[in-house]
Amino acid sequence: MSLRRLSSLVPTAVLVACASSGEPSPPPVPVFFDAGEVPCAYTVVGQVAEETAPERDFERLARRVLGRAGARRGADAVLVERGGLTVERIDFADRPPGDQRITVEGDLLRYSDASCGGGG
Repeated sequence: MSLRRLSSLVPTAVLVACASSGEPSPPPVPVFFDAGEVPCAYTVVGQVAEETAPERDFERLARRVLGRAGARRGADAVLVERGGLTVERIDFADRPPGDQRITVEGDLLRYSDASCGGGG
């Protein structure tokens, strides 16, 4: 292989290495919608709020978005209590349909018992 051809491949190799050098995302943690569903004793270690595009199925949306956010923050699970859910009418008239965003919130949980599958 010529030196010229080799030197043209170096920038490409660097880009590929940089793009793939990031750590993979951890798998999402469970998201619960009632404290009675949580399988173990737990402590609330913080809150999480994520902005996302709205979907019809709120539970599916919350599981996807908050499950990933909880994993990134090192939680064992996320609790979104329905009793604490407040829905406000939001006028999206001033925003294009692709720009509509909502914020979903939950409590980050750390299981008290390490045998429950968390860090303990």
